[in-house]
Amino acid sequence: MAKVSIIIPVYNTSKYIKNCLDSILAQTMSDYEIILIDDNSTDHSYDIMYTYAKNNPKIIKLIHNDQNSGPGKSRNIGVSLADGEYISFIDSDDYIAKDMIEKMYLGCRENGSQISRVNQKKMYKGIDLSCIGRNINFTEDQMIIPKKQLEYISMETPGCTNKLFNHEFIKDKKFPEDLKWEDLPYTIPILVEANSVTSIVSTNYFYNINPNGTTCRDARRLSPKILDIFTAADMIEKECIGKQTPQALKEQLVFVQMVNCIQRLRDILYSNIPIEDKKELITLMSQLIDKKYGPWRDNKLYQKQKQNNKLYNLRMNTIEKYFLKDYDNNLSEEEIKVKIKEKVKNKL
Repeated sequence: MAKVSIIIPVYNTSKYIKNCLDSILAQTMSDYEIILIDDNSTDHSYDIMYTYAKNNPKIIKLIHNDQNSGPGKSRNIGVSLADGEYISFIDSDDYIAKDMIEKMYLGCRENGSQISRVNQKKMYKGIDLSCIGRNINFTEDQMIIPKKQLEYISMETPGCTNKLFNHEFIKDKKFPEDLKWEDLPYTIPILVEANSVTSIVSTNYFYNINPNGTTCRDARRLSPKILDIFTAADMIEKECIGKQTPQALKEQLVFVQMVNCIQRLRDILYSNIPIEDKKELITLMSQLIDKKYGPWRDNKLYQKQKQNNKLYNLRMNTIEKYFLKDYDNNLSEEEIKVKIKEKVKNKL
């Protein structure tokens, strides 16, 4: 059994996959396996992975999906094939520090944590652009007890890629399939359930801003799956919020739902559609957020996050001041969703 199984879903990242794999093969820890799942790429990604697997047969497992199924299904396949004591998820256009896997593994083992996490840096052509995001990086090593330190739930990035998970702890957890933003309803319930999370600041996960990747591409052109974010947020409620949920935890979880939906307002702002269409679509999305989670502009955790990040504050103030129209409060959630779908469809 390997100490760590590193699972990498791959779809059309031939420009980046070499850098990703080289950063993993250079790790200071040697007892790991790499599980590559090619999601029916149409570029040269599979050929590159095949060469790496051929040259490293004891380390790399290569699986090919017969049809493009999305990262959720690919990650589920990877977990089902993993032999490691711990699981790491890495995106194929990202890369990691050479000591990341070892430090995360030791963090879990030495502290008895089910999860370890590292800070995430957002990179573009070698430039650190971490300041543009809303995620808050930690400044010192610490062991976090999520059930007691509730603010961690709303501070942490909901992605799965800057974390290491105990395999036994997550073996029955599944990523939603055929859903955009699938790691949100996967990661948050796991964080809530964990006994402890070890945070390590002396190493990093490097999120590569890929202009041709799904996230950037969908933001520019609008994604027909834009309402998936509400489906993902609803899954958090189903998994984590019930009659016995403490009010303080519920507030954190509702904010996680809210703020990840708010991020889609940013996507609309950056999209290549006319300004008036941006205003209408941002207003509809904002109205739906209000209907589901309460007035987001008045949320105290949202206001606190704006205070902590100047660029985030500038962006959100721009949206609030220049891109929001008055609401028609008589519309139901379903009526708003229909209008959003029609608007996006007309602009694709």
